[in-house]
Amino acid sequence: MEKDKKYILKGILFAILVVILIFAIMMIRNFIILRKLTDLSKDFKESKNFIAKRYDMQGKNLSIAKTYYKDGKTLTYLNTIIEDSEKQRKVTAYKDEADNMMIIAEGEKKILLTGEHIIIPTLSVRDVTEYYNDNVCSIMLLAVAKIKTEKCNDTDCYMVELADDMKIWYSKETGLIVREINGSYVYNYYYEFDKVQENDIQKPDTTGCIIPE
Repeated sequence: MEKDKKYILKGILFAILVVILIFAIMMIRNFIILRKLTDLSKDFKESKNFIAKRYDMQGKNLSIAKTYYKDGKTLTYLNTIIEDSEKQRKVTAYKDEADNMMIIAEGEKKILLTGEHIIIPTLSVRDVTEYYNDNVCSIMLLAVAKIKTEKCNDTDCYMVELADDMKIWYSKETGLIVREINGSYVYNYYYEFDKVQENDIQKPDTTGCIIPE
């Protein structure tokens, strides 16, 4: 009887060791992949010349955003198409060293907002460092993330699953986010680098805009 107990105890200990070993291997694999993505995206993240595009869906509502960035100047276009509505809401936002402005257009009506307090909806170059950047988040990501290889938007990617309703696809070539699912929202991203010219990023025409008092 005592001998059987020892065998059972050894079996339990062996099973625990196997689980710990599998968990450690998974964490090491996740660490290698996330570190690789961080290294790949570094130069793109620091770029001073890029075009970022984002298409996001919630249900049948579609929002399209496009940002031109060059040497500290940004020009962003945002177009929101709402289901069962003929109206579209368009936003044009511009920022440089001297100006901070946003034009909101619905139909024929255009409203001009200016000043330092205006928050410009600018797209940035997004990568894995948004989630893998401090000790707590890094440990959680390494511990819970499921990472596998998938093709997304015709791009070879690592798909990082943090929860059933939170998944992110990173390009194997650039390390940048290709798609993100967060709850009911689906975001698709596209980037171009070193293609922005001065004529792409001119201050918008404010003719006909209403300036709120």
